[in-house]
Parts: sequence; structure tokens; C-alpha cells
Amino acid sequence: MGTYPVFVKTPMMRAAHVHPLIFQGYKSVWVLIIGILLVTWRSIMISNLEPPSPRLAYVFTPWGIACACAWVPAGFAMIASIPRIGVGTAVLIFDSTATLVSFFVFWLVFHEPLREHTLPNGIVYYLAPLYMVGVVAGMAGLVLLPPILDRSPKTLAEPLLPSLEAAQVSLGQMAGTARVQIEGYALAVLAGVLSAVQYGLVTLAKKWAAEESVPPEALDPLGSWTASLGLGAVLINGLALGVARTAGQQPTLQPGVTLLPGSAAGLLYCAALLLTTAAVQLGGNAIVMAQRNATSLVVSGLWGVLWYREIRGTALLAWGLMALLTVVCVVGLGFEKPPTAHPH
Repeated sequence: MGTYPVFVKTPMMRAAHVHPLIFQGYKSVWVLIIGILLVTWRSIMISNLEPPSPRLAYVFTPWGIACACAWVPAGFAMIASIPRIGVGTAVLIFDSTATLVSFFVFWLVFHEPLREHTLPNGIVYYLAPLYMVGVVAGMAGLVLLPPILDRSPKTLAEPLLPSLEAAQVSLGQMAGTARVQIEGYALAVLAGVLSAVQYGLVTLAKKWAAEESVPPEALDPLGSWTASLGLGAVLINGLALGVARTAGQQPTLQPGVTLLPGSAAGLLYCAALLLTTAAVQLGGNAIVMAQRNATSLVVSGLWGVLWYREIRGTALLAWGLMALLTVVCVVGLGFEKPPTAHPH
């Protein structure tokens, strides 16, 4: 998650002004392709078993389509928020919202277990919320402190998706208005909520499958689940492209420019999707989403430090301290999941 934008921020891609739907399309198509390849591989493996296995290579699940219905609009909302409030602010609001919604909803509403600690007098307390505060504080420091401390020319506020640069010209005329900023904040929050919903559906699908005796293959991220999600994402993205053209926009593929970096970004995002889905199925939403979002933000910052040279001097020291705080709290969160909650 923290690496795939590197391929989108190249000078060639920024100069091409590629429409955001094209990037979302690359992600969607590669998820479908990887899903089909995984199902094909499983089919070959099952067919070679002796004696023959009753297991299925592919089981369609509407929950995968439902996840796509949350994932694709989340991407659109995130894209739309960036020219209004900037990359750093949008990413921070997105990650923080997804983290907090996932943690508190699945802990307090769906009762995902957290490790309990007991004082000598018998009082029970939880450390996970404290670590969560540290994670969110660390993420805020990663984004907010470097621009405050580093007054030299920097590119932290450059749009993550180059096709938005043209939009920023017109939006820049209204940048000081409260309406545009409120729109940006609202869109970033919406993207974070939809991201939490996307992976929340993974947990709900797991509970539904257990109650309805659905074949386990339906929810396997290394097979049917990814194929179903990819199918839904391609259909929804295609519908969005049609709506964009109807509205007068002309998203063009520009394969000579977008094929390699778009595919690289799509493959990395697909890998992140597979790993996050598997992690949520094993560890639940409350802690896993915080770990995923915080780690993504740290890795994105590392690319900014090591590759783009965006952070220097005192700002780099502050960033390093915030990264250390974030990583320590992420590791601490991992120990707050009761071991009995993990399936064997």
C-alpha cells in the first residue's frame, strides 16, 4: 500500500495527465487477472490430487462484489479529496478514519476480542486503545510535522495522481474558500469509512459463511474471493468510465505511457489487497486495519525520504521519531490480540 504510488508519481505520468479512472481501472483489472490465475492454479492442483478431491476451484460469492462496491467508490472519493486539501491531509484523514472506524466499531459493536489485563485488585483494563492513540498520533506526526519544520521547497503537497494537476488549477482559485476545504475533508472521511466497510464485509462474510455452511473456497483470498472482487471492481469501474464519458469527460488509456507503471502499481495494490484480506480473516478488523494503515503511511514516508528526498534536516529527525512511535505502537497492538482468537 505504501509503495504502489511510487509508479504513479513519475515525471512521465504527471506530464501525461492520466485520468484517475484509468489508474483505478489498472488496479481493478489486475485484481481480476490475479484472481483468475489463482483459481486456475487451484483447479490444476485439485485435478492432480489422488484420490479425487470434492473441493471446488471456484465458488462465486456476492460478498466479493459487495466489497468492490465499497472499494471503487472509496478510491474515487480519495482521488477527489486530494486537489481540495492536498495529499498529506487527505491521506492522514483517510488512514485515521479507516483505522478508528474499524477499531471501535468492530471492538464495541461486533465484540472482536482484545487482550485483557488485570491489576492486583482485580480491575480489568485494556492496552489496545492506548496503543491506538499512539498509532493515530504517530500517523498525524508523520504527515503534519515535516511541512511545519521544513521551510525549504518540497513536494509533499504534490498530487498523488498526476491527472489531478489540471483540476488543481481551477480549484486553486477557490482553495481559500471553506466550501472547497469542507468538501475535501468530507470526501477523505467518506473514503476512510468506505475502506473500513470494505474490510468489515470480509469479517461479516466469514461469519455468514460459517452460519450458512458455505464452502470455504468462496472466501479464500488466494482464489475465489479475489476473482469475485476483481469481477465486481471491473464492472463498477467500467460503469464509472461510461458515466464520465456521458458527462463530457474523455478518459483515455494512453497505453504507451500508462501500461508499465499502471500495471506495476496495480500489481502492488493487488498484493496489498490479498495480504490485507488474509490478515483481516485471521486477525479481525479492529487491530489489523490499524496495523495496515500505519505501516502504509510509514513506508510512503520512507519513499519520500530515500527516493524523493522530500524530508530533510530537523523535519527528517521529527519524521523518524514519529515513525518510531508508530511502529512501536503497531507492534504493541499485535500483542493485544488474544491468541485463542486466531483460527488454527
